[in-house]
Amino acid sequence: MTTIFNFMSLLTPFDPIHLKRIRIGNKGDGGYVMINDFDTKDKVALSFGVGDEISWDNHMASLGYDVFMFDHNTVPLPANLHQKCQFFPLGLTAPAQTSDRLKDLETHLNLLNLKGKEMILKLDIEGHEWETLSTLSPNILKRFTQIVVEFHEMGSIASNSIRTTYHKALSNLVTNFTVVHVHGNNFGSRKHPNISLIDGFIVPHTLEVTFLRKDRDQFSPSNTWFPTELDSPCCPRKSDIPLSFFSFSPNTAQENPLWQNQKNISFSFPPKDPSKFKKFWMALRK
Repeated sequence: MTTIFNFMSLLTPFDPIHLKRIRIGNKGDGGYVMINDFDTKDKVALSFGVGDEISWDNHMASLGYDVFMFDHNTVPLPANLHQKCQFFPLGLTAPAQTSDRLKDLETHLNLLNLKGKEMILKLDIEGHEWETLSTLSPNILKRFTQIVVEFHEMGSIASNSIRTTYHKALSNLVTNFTVVHVHGNNFGSRKHPNISLIDGFIVPHTLEVTFLRKDRDQFSPSNTWFPTELDSPCCPRKSDIPLSFFSFSPNTAQENPLWQNQKNISFSFPPKDPSKFKKFWMALRK
């Protein structure tokens, strides 16, 4: 059985040694921190889940990328859409759940005739990312140099069956990618909190994660505290979520035997008494 420890360990961030982080898109919801690694032979970006916030898409287009935008929900696009952006009223899903308006990733790539292209992928598909990524071959994902995912409904990992699917999705990603940035989405309320305490682990309900393909740089255990100066609260009326807990705090990879593969490394989190974190946890839920 996949444990919560194993699941959260797959989200451990690392710092690129040579490349730097950069914000793409506006401050607030819709912009993401990525790695400044846009000098690629193919300038193609796929953006799934658009809504009315297109600053990421326009920014990528301004960097010379052909941006293919997808959303199966009918929304009027803003008038300031960059000329290098194209919109398609289609969504993304797992192969077993396709329909006239929802296609799997491999079908999208074939329809766009993108065979052999190196691309960038952005996913904000309101929970469908887990099933989609859990069914994707790492060989398909390897065609992207960077992948930005907004992971939703992470509080559902309390369920063993759901956690298994979520773990498979992350495992497919980290086969060829390294987590290089994390940011907690601070939208939430008392009824629908933005974090939960599950078996002693603090779990953000929505997490923005940037993955960089392993061959794009070298990596070291993260010394970065999240959020960074490049991050911005998704809800401007509330403070950002400090990710000062496992598995996001600095040097987690150095202490975690799952990353070091050394049996003599002792890992002491979570504490036997999770109540030590109760005050901090309750403050974040407000």
